[in-house]
Amino acid sequence: MVLYGVYLYLSGLSLRRVSAALTPFVRRCWTAVWLWVQELGGAMDGLFSHRAVEAFVDETQVRVHGGAWWLWIAYDIRSRAILSLEVSAIRCGLTAYRFLRRLRLENRVRTVYTDGGPWYPWAAGQARLRHVVVSLEECNPWQRAIETIKDRLEVFDVHFPCRCHGKRHIKSLLSLYKAYYNHIRHHITLGGPPTPMKGETEWLRFKNLIKKEMPNALN
Repeated sequence: MVLYGVYLYLSGLSLRRVSAALTPFVRRCWTAVWLWVQELGGAMDGLFSHRAVEAFVDETQVRVHGGAWWLWIAYDIRSRAILSLEVSAIRCGLTAYRFLRRLRLENRVRTVYTDGGPWYPWAAGQARLRHVVVSLEECNPWQRAIETIKDRLEVFDVHFPCRCHGKRHIKSLLSLYKAYYNHIRHHITLGGPPTPMKGETEWLRFKNLIKKEMPNALN
């Protein structure tokens, strides 16, 4: 029931609607569902590392417990998979450098495309990455995919129901959503996930992913 509740949440239901959907089988409040998501997401942190040569990078401001944070997104142009999702308290060249450096070291990215934010040229140079500025028309296909990610994260409670002013809870959710987006979620334009897990349906792929990467979670 825990895995199914987390799957419903990833599929787009709110915490309270997941709680209501589980009521015929087991009574759990929405805060219990949130704890399930946090536990599973925390265990997934660092499990999945997708490699790519080229990436589109973007950033957007989100609200977290009444405060403003910056969400950084790296998107594989070829496979359309999420490479990295990170949050920061500020947006500047140093923050961009840290994000881009991780892309090079962890994802083997060599070229990044951006919409021309002034913090990227210096950051890309320091991270030893080729930086290409693309026009609005050129980046439209990638921007639409990024907007989909942003919209879904807004639905998934970017305003986190906790009193923690750090970003541990945010990272747990982002790790979980990245795994869902890359390996589970059906993308109409792709006919499936960017890098699908075995299974004919989203639910079967989700169970197989957990069974393969986190067998203890099924106990």
